[in-house]
Amino acid sequence: MLQIFDAGPLRFVRPTHAEVLREFLRSDMAQSWTKSGRLVSSAELSADEIASFGTDPAFAAIYGTERWAGIWRHERIFFPAPVEEWTPGMLHAAGCVTLSLALELLESGKGLKDATPANVLFRGSQPVFIDLLSIERRDATDPLWLPYAQFVRTFLLPLLVNKATKLPLRAAFSVGREGLEPEMARNLLPLGARLHGAGLWLVTAPTLLSRSGASPGTNAPPKRSVPPGQAKFVLRRLFTQLRQSLDAVSPADAPRSSWTDYVEAFHSPEYFDAKRALVASAVDLVRPVTVLDIGSNTGELSIVAAAKGAHVVAIDNDAEVVQRLFRRASDERLNILPLVVDMAAPTPGRGWMNGESSSFLSRAEHSFDLVLALAVIHHLIATNGIPLPRVIDMFADLTRDAVALEFVPPTDPLFRRLARGRDSLYESLTRSSFESACERRFEIVRAEALPSGERMGYVLRKRRQ
Repeated sequence: MLQIFDAGPLRFVRPTHAEVLREFLRSDMAQSWTKSGRLVSSAELSADEIASFGTDPAFAAIYGTERWAGIWRHERIFFPAPVEEWTPGMLHAAGCVTLSLALELLESGKGLKDATPANVLFRGSQPVFIDLLSIERRDATDPLWLPYAQFVRTFLLPLLVNKATKLPLRAAFSVGREGLEPEMARNLLPLGARLHGAGLWLVTAPTLLSRSGASPGTNAPPKRSVPPGQAKFVLRRLFTQLRQSLDAVSPADAPRSSWTDYVEAFHSPEYFDAKRALVASAVDLVRPVTVLDIGSNTGELSIVAAAKGAHVVAIDNDAEVVQRLFRRASDERLNILPLVVDMAAPTPGRGWMNGESSSFLSRAEHSFDLVLALAVIHHLIATNGIPLPRVIDMFADLTRDAVALEFVPPTDPLFRRLARGRDSLYESLTRSSFESACERRFEIVRAEALPSGERMGYVLRKRRQ
């Protein structure tokens, strides 16, 4: 059982799993993976440390339910994000880590008993395997990998469908956390994708076998025993083939959308230089540990904040621009977590009682020292019809300290494009009314004209209640 406390995530482990976990964490492999950042850092609590939690009612309620064989504290990964908020490149990276771990465990006599994106979080742009209890001792004579179908449903099929149809990952996983069944993927794919390449054997063949009754479906395969060397050879070959399939359905390196060239197409270099300077000055003023960049596009402003040492979460509702940022952040080892999130319809809570994966807003509330919202507010107002005071209240709920934002007047060409002829609705939105709305929750500490029409840049600090 995993529970989050102020001291960090604590995992309560039953006797059936404790010794396997201790054995694994003592291994050279686990220490190497932890040092490289691919495995969550973990330490078993001593008796004195367990006793120090005695006054915590939440801890006592769990500790008293069973005779636990051990309790491990894991490192806290900043801003855990579910697969619905990932880019396809992030899902591919998580799949690579899962297969690499499975292959190395095979060589050490262990295995993975499940293989799902829920076992992986991202530390910045780096995938981190977190579910240590999915590691088990394996039967050396068993040539089967039981999580095979799960890996196909949750990694390969969502990536295949996304690559062929641009179906967002949040849609692919909206049917359930177990991803896509081959029959469902078949109905989503165009004919050509079903008959060639990965689609032929991942989707069409399993569907036809299922209809003919030749597939065992969801039933467990019969137990088989072969010589240990042969079993290892079969599994090693399976993991290699899965990695090849994963690479075959990986996304394009430089996906394109209507927003991927926004920086170059719509504004001058001087305009973006001024915005970078505004963000740099806000970071120097606030000295944030954590930053949220709303409407990050390809992350030019996120990079400014990350370069000054902040942990940055960069969100945009366009998966292609977020994918470009993920690729750059991953290649350059930037401390940026890029996520696909629409602030007008943020990710809801999922799972049992909506508690297995918290909503984006519940995770983000008061989690950031500085929020960047450059060229965002007019989208929320004109595209989504959200009143300005509600937008300002949202920023106040997200930040612990400050916001850097941009005012785009209704006369701006891009605002008028979003308004689609409804200009009369926004006649009351002026610089003066905008500043009045901000001053309900914030103090304006900096205001400057940006070299793009009548746009203004602001740095605000939160009023203390």
